[in-house]
Amino acid sequence: LNQDNTYPTVTSTADNHRVKEIFKKVDFKKFLFFSTDSNVLIEAKQKPYFFQVSGVTRSSKVESAKFYIQNDFKGNKICFLHEGKRYKNDLLPVLKDKKRKSVDFDISQVKPNQYDLKLTPLLDKLSKNDLLILDVSPLKLIHVLNYFNNSEKKPTILKLYGLIDGRVSEYNFPIIEIAGERSLNSLSFQALCDKIRYDLSSDEKDFISSAIFRFEIPLFLNYVTKNKIFYKSDLFKSLSKDINEIDGSNDVFIGKAKTYSFKNNINTNLTSFNYLIPRSLQSDGQISRIYYPTQFFVQKDSIVKVNVNYAYIDVIRITQIDIGESIWSCEFFIDINSLHKDPLGVIQFNNLSLLNSKFETKLVKQTKDKEFGGVNYRYYIVANFDFLAIADNYPFDWQHIYISMSISDQEKYGILQPIPEALLDKEFQLDGWKLMDSKTGILRKKETHHQNANLTKEIEIREEIRIGWTIARTSVVTTMKVAVPLIFLFFLNYYTVFLPFADAKTAIGVLTTTFLSGIALYFSTEKPQPLRITTIDLIFIYYYLQVGITVLITGITSFINEDIYNNSMISMRYILPLSIIIALIFLYKRIKSVRLMPRID
Repeated sequence: LNQDNTYPTVTSTADNHRVKEIFKKVDFKKFLFFSTDSNVLIEAKQKPYFFQVSGVTRSSKVESAKFYIQNDFKGNKICFLHEGKRYKNDLLPVLKDKKRKSVDFDISQVKPNQYDLKLTPLLDKLSKNDLLILDVSPLKLIHVLNYFNNSEKKPTILKLYGLIDGRVSEYNFPIIEIAGERSLNSLSFQALCDKIRYDLSSDEKDFISSAIFRFEIPLFLNYVTKNKIFYKSDLFKSLSKDINEIDGSNDVFIGKAKTYSFKNNINTNLTSFNYLIPRSLQSDGQISRIYYPTQFFVQKDSIVKVNVNYAYIDVIRITQIDIGESIWSCEFFIDINSLHKDPLGVIQFNNLSLLNSKFETKLVKQTKDKEFGGVNYRYYIVANFDFLAIADNYPFDWQHIYISMSISDQEKYGILQPIPEALLDKEFQLDGWKLMDSKTGILRKKETHHQNANLTKEIEIREEIRIGWTIARTSVVTTMKVAVPLIFLFFLNYYTVFLPFADAKTAIGVLTTTFLSGIALYFSTEKPQPLRITTIDLIFIYYYLQVGITVLITGITSFINEDIYNNSMISMRYILPLSIIIALIFLYKRIKSVRLMPRID
């Protein structure tokens, strides 16, 4: 870092001790330092150059753990493994207040080669009705989880710390994880992964997710400096000022996975979630997490309790996809788990069609959730939805159709669980199209409103749960209706360049007929969006140009002399096939163009 370089930005996951060592050994005035550890403490003189970008709130994590211990855990004994820091001082008083037996062990001095000797005996004492609270480093955490994966003892585990995505392939025991928001839930993050490589494995996505902040910080700095001029003499001072102006009220930055706003160099967009890892959703090393029914969020200066609503969609069939009107229709079941009596009044569908409105529902089943106290509802729904149609590549187009859901009033009704990828429906009736991909996650958009008589500016983050399918049109019908006649007309056009000089009039007659036939065929072809030039339009434009040029060359040379006519026809015998090959290459590149592919975010 002390060497001359042109990269005056450092991003770090180092803990408090390591950050202090770094600042002792480098000239911190030459860098902007971004840290993801919320426990890092620095000196006042270093503060202008130091930014805290952690997105996890400690207070809500502690409140969530206390709530589970005091209200939801009904077992016999609690065992707390910690390392003498982080959440020890917050939870020990809670454990002492409980009537049930509780013990805690500081295992900070246990080395990896001592796990079997000193750590495993503590785990041997636990049983099915016990609670094990883990606030330990990743290596110890992995040892504990692997132990219970291979043991008949299955205590409930409350995990407070440690990012181990991709390093544990299964969880064969009840576990509640209290952690920051998961990047994999973000549709923008999923779109980024698709750009890196379309077939990334779950482990590879987990790896990218664990380090996504290293990518988002440069994006954030690019956003801060956009359309601004900075001078080297006061670069960091200006940057620090501009970063803190993104304060959540005047502006906010939505990254690929997280949201950022700052006050005094500290990110104020802090969240934590309580997750369940259901065994029913674990397969082939893929692990799906869902929200625990009770969450705690920081709102202004207090922590509020929030309930979770669950909605899972089972598509029966898609009945219509109209890219001209940007409407698609489907029949589906929706399973809702909620504490509220009218769940369809709580959950709103954001992309219901207004142009061709249809939303019919029927309650099929209603049962009680005996474990968590909610009610399970199953509805049959027939509805029309809007989507962003991209007609440019018709009839070789891909479209992304989706259902967007959100809670009508989060303060009153709570939040909505994103549909896990393991429950993403991929099998349903879809005529005329082929399913290429499916996505589920959270989409965030920044909206700017000017309210009141004085047009006060207000920034709002709109959040919605989306479940979507990328589909490709099967072009068999179009091929029969358009391609076969066009191939025949191209053949007739090419046939005329082999006619002798004496049959020039016949050639003109054939070309005229093929030209008029092409016009008739074009107007009989379906045009989903008449005001846009689609691939089918380009094919006919090329056909008209080819026939028109052939008519002109045939007609003009036939009036001059036989030698010029013959030489022109010989040239056309090579030019026409070559032009067809060039046109096909152009069309192939257009069809495969990323610019004309539907976006999921």
